Amino acid sequence: MEGLVARGVTEVVRSDAFTDVWAATLRGAHQALTTTATSDGGGIVVQTSEGLGIQLGEIVSRVQTRLVDQGVGIAGLIPAVDRVVIIGTGENVALVRTVYALAVAVGWWLPIVSLAFFVAGILVARRRSTAILGSGIGLAIGAGSLAATLGIGASAVGIFAADAGVSVAATDVIYAQLVDSMTRTAWVCALAGAVIAIAGWVSGGSIAANRTRTFTDGVNASARRHLAALGLNTVRFGEWLGRSRALVRGLVIALAIVWLLALRPLTPGLVRVVVIVALVVGWLLELAPRRPDELAIASDDAPEVPDADEGDLIDAGRGEATR
Repeated sequence: MEGLVARGVTEVVRSDAFTDVWAATLRGAHQALTTTATSDGGGIVVQTSEGLGIQLGEIVSRVQTRLVDQGVGIAGLIPAVDRVVIIGTGENVALVRTVYALAVAVGWWLPIVSLAFFVAGILVARRRSTAILGSGIGLAIGAGSLAATLGIGASAVGIFAADAGVSVAATDVIYAQLVDSMTRTAWVCALAGAVIAIAGWVSGGSIAANRTRTFTDGVNASARRHLAALGLNTVRFGEWLGRSRALVRGLVIALAIVWLLALRPLTPGLVRVVVIVALVVGWLLELAPRRPDELAIASDDAPEVPDADEGDLIDAGRGEATR
């Protein structure tokens, strides 16, 4: 019996199917550790007199099933085994819970606080275009550096695993699962910083920026006049768009960033789609406004009926009286 059990356990552990068992166990352990960190209780992490441990009943159950399938019918009489593997003393569970709660709070509020500081810095700046340009460059450099550091970390982890005699492929998979989401978010923030920096440069006072604005404004104004000639009129909504151009542009950029952050997994193709859609929507919203200065120019260009001269009116009156 001991030989049968030994062979059954060995075959289970060495088989390719055991990767599924191990993955299920790791998922259960991760869930249990999260449960412990959030002070919800329960899970497969237990506190015993020997210390903090993880129950590995899933592996025992799978081994029992394999033995029964191989014809060892007596294995079906094995009761549920509550095997606990001690992973620590459990003395720092309270500290873990405190640090976990702090990390969750900081992870949620820190981006919002950072964004608030960016906005506040732009609002109090004397030259807002320069402040927008600097904020965009800072965001792009910071987020890009984080993404690059996470990429370098993958190579460092692989080197460490090779030196420690651990499977490099396994550590690569684990590291990718840990930082993949953070890396994508960092690249999205870097892209957002680049867009903000470009917007700040375009709104600046340099000769190149002025020429760029003049060219684009001329093209958009000509397109708006042609659309108005075709009878396309946005009426009050267009007047509101004309007064709120900065707000509308900011909303388009903000919605595009939120869209990028919500996409999982984020690929270069999806990034191109979001950028193209944002540019098209932004351009359409540039064509829709009715701007007071353009309306005034349009009214000035309209043909006028010449007013009669005062002398002509007097002469006409004399002629009428003579007749």
